[in-house]
Amino acid sequence: MPASNASPKSQRGLTGITISLLIVIIALFLLYSNTKLPAHFHLHDAVLGALPPTLHSCPSPYDVGRPPVTHDGQSCEHIPSNNDAFDMELCHQTYTCNEFTFRIRRTNLTACMASEGGPNPSLDPELSKWIRDTRGPDAFLVRTDGAERYATISDTYEGNCSYAFDIRLKNPGTVYLQVWWTFSNYQAYSETDERWPEQHLSLVDSPIALSICPSNCVPTPPTRLLPNATVMTIPSSSPGDRSPPACSGSAPIRGSYLPAHPLDILYPPVTLPQGHNYPIIGRYNLIPESCRWKHAGVRFSDRIEQCTDKKRKVLFFGDSHGRVAWDAMVYRLSGHQDILTVSSKAGSKNTTVGNTDFKFLWDPRGVTLAKPAACEEMIDADVVVVSVAAHLAASHQFSTTQYTQTLQSIFSTTSGCPLPPGSSNRTLVYMTAPAAPPRTDEYVRKFADRRTNVRLQHWADLGTKVALNAGWSVVDQFNLTLPQNLEPLHTDMAHYLATDAMDPIVDEVIGKIGICSEEGD
Repeated sequence: MPASNASPKSQRGLTGITISLLIVIIALFLLYSNTKLPAHFHLHDAVLGALPPTLHSCPSPYDVGRPPVTHDGQSCEHIPSNNDAFDMELCHQTYTCNEFTFRIRRTNLTACMASEGGPNPSLDPELSKWIRDTRGPDAFLVRTDGAERYATISDTYEGNCSYAFDIRLKNPGTVYLQVWWTFSNYQAYSETDERWPEQHLSLVDSPIALSICPSNCVPTPPTRLLPNATVMTIPSSSPGDRSPPACSGSAPIRGSYLPAHPLDILYPPVTLPQGHNYPIIGRYNLIPESCRWKHAGVRFSDRIEQCTDKKRKVLFFGDSHGRVAWDAMVYRLSGHQDILTVSSKAGSKNTTVGNTDFKFLWDPRGVTLAKPAACEEMIDADVVVVSVAAHLAASHQFSTTQYTQTLQSIFSTTSGCPLPPGSSNRTLVYMTAPAAPPRTDEYVRKFADRRTNVRLQHWADLGTKVALNAGWSVVDQFNLTLPQNLEPLHTDMAHYLATDAMDPIVDEVIGKIGICSEEGD
């Protein structure tokens, strides 16, 4: 065998080139293949960070979940604050698309230490520790418009009054970022302070335009509201291979609010009511991340009468948010395609659509549900839907522990009630409380309303876990409404009727109660 003329140095160079080529091949395989790899297989983030932009995947509303943001290689830019108490910065990698970290820091360390050293926010030592360690004394709302309407109150507390919001949007394109300082001194989750939690103001004078996507990432084409509406495109383009399965299962459906089709904004198929002459509806549509609602009860369906052709009874227990969902659902199932704008404040109500009976019982704190008498109301109910959290959260005197105990009592009682005659099962659905609009009016001050969104979000997460463990399905109203939580300030200051959040709520309620046939049935 002839001796090799390659020097050790050149051999190392060839080895390096070979390894680099293998890394690129593996990266391409991971980015563009649906092949599942073993759970222990990991490709280091630094590999993806070193790839040119054309090799980066672009975000899509059909992506499942919002994975953690990669911090390696981020470059940061200072964001001017209109409040001297805070500094802000935005950090992102050059080759990522609408994926960034927004960081807010207090500028005065002495003021920070005084805020961190405030009273315990809860009588539960573990909950107080969780709030101090993971949330910090301040709370903020960060929201985007444009390519995606997104909102978050979930920061990573870095200590010393530094708060990092990792944001991964699901649609390419320019977004406009706004941020509000909402609470201080642990008021965002205080269960020990009887005072009304003071609301603060925006930290920016105007929205910040972010254009941080590579040129190869293009926005997801918007869909029309009417199922048969089509638009010819020149030059022609492939519609893509997007045929997600029907949404199903007991867990909440997640999604992204993407811009409505321009033609639906200019020429809406139905009249769009606007609150106090302020645009609050018809701007964004929720796109479920891994499925599509295919039941006959979606808006503009030509099969909607199939939902009520059987003899059934659907029973709602709960508060005004449950009542609003009940009214909007009944309105749609009655054949209306326009927008319901009024939900009468009558206590209990009932109606019949087709062969299906619908009843709503006013029980905002779950008092009836926690008693054996609930079984008398449920005796002939095929479906039971419960919405009780909002009134419980209004008072600081009702703790998180009491909330979970109340839910466990409700689920235990109702799950043990006799089934309707001749039935082998009963459908059970729990609705979390929606996000609270940031009110500052005399009413919330007078009653020291404690419905802060940090608290409601934690309750929604706990309620979802308790309900799923008890065998119930869940509609997470909090998750569906937080991106729209400023809009009710221009209506009744409480509910999401006639906002872009209402259709997704009704879609999921109808889907979870299971009274409509599926596409192709």
